Amino acid sequence: MIAWGGHREFNGFNGDADGYLLEWDLKASRRSTVYGRAEVGDKDLFASVHQKGFGHRHILSKIGVLTTGYVFELVPDRWGRIGIGADATFYHMPADLLQFWAPSRSYHVFLRWRPRGTAMPMMHH
Repeated sequence: MIAWGGHREFNGFNGDADGYLLEWDLKASRRSTVYGRAEVGDKDLFASVHQKGFGHRHILSKIGVLTTGYVFELVPDRWGRIGIGADATFYHMPADLLQFWAPSRSYHVFLRWRPRGTAMPMMHH
């Protein structure tokens, strides 16, 4: 999937923010799936609360995120399908933000259960 999203704020300053997304799901074999997600977006990481109608300049930062993972479907049984998998997520951000979020990355290992009758048999989510 490829997607774009935009936020437009007509505040007299720089209220426009865009985001881009690419997701994939590749069936490596009958029981194995490799998946990923890449995102790039303009983020206001230091958002402040203010009164409605009060316009101010936003500090927008371009943030990139990449997640890649793998799921292996174990033998299905009468209760559904069980898969085991892992993924890793890495972030790219401007140097001035590294003091707050470096090193920004995460790793996950998971066990997934899908009851019988669920749609999309090989998707990773």
